[in-house]
Amino acid sequence: MAFSKKPNQGSDEVQDATDMPTFLDFDGPGEVTAMERFGRWMVLLIALALAGWVTWAMASAFVPRWWAQNIGHRVDGSFTSGVAWGFGLGFFATVLSLLILVQARRRFLAWWGRLLIVVLAVAVSAPSFMTLAVTIGSGKAANAGRRIFDVNAPGFQWASLVGVVTGVLVFVLFVLVVWTSRRNKRKVSELRHQVETAKPMSNDSTVSDD
Repeated sequence: MAFSKKPNQGSDEVQDATDMPTFLDFDGPGEVTAMERFGRWMVLLIALALAGWVTWAMASAFVPRWWAQNIGHRVDGSFTSGVAWGFGLGFFATVLSLLILVQARRRFLAWWGRLLIVVLAVAVSAPSFMTLAVTIGSGKAANAGRRIFDVNAPGFQWASLVGVVTGVLVFVLFVLVVWTSRRNKRKVSELRHQVETAKPMSNDSTVSDD
């Protein structure tokens, strides 16, 4: 399966590098058949799936215990601190990640720009995902993390859940307020335009009556 277009054998001229489609430029310049495009997508998806699986396997054996130890060190067995840390991390990580994620709808962004925004949003929400991995995980690291949470960070887990839910609700409310405000501004602008358009017609009718 060729990933770039080869120059003609009977020509001494070498094609310019800008005329050759790169691996990720699926619809770029050059003669690319449907089978070649499909093959490139399959190779990319398989590579991403393997990378994701390896990352998850490594993270599940290390991250839950490390995250629980880090939080337990900061909370130090205080229920009040556990609730504060859990709610704060869950709330702010959720709100910030959603604010970043919504930027992916920008029309001027290319597909790789949208992918970068999604990756950044997931990275910002990492505290919530790590807490979830400790809470629902079944491995040795997750079991050790739950024991650390119970002893050194009481209240952190459920407070983190409350923070995530509250963050989602606040974000939804914010989107509704912004959407309503923009809709009202559009209506006011349309009414103002209609009034300004009707004024000349009213003046013309008054002059004709005189």
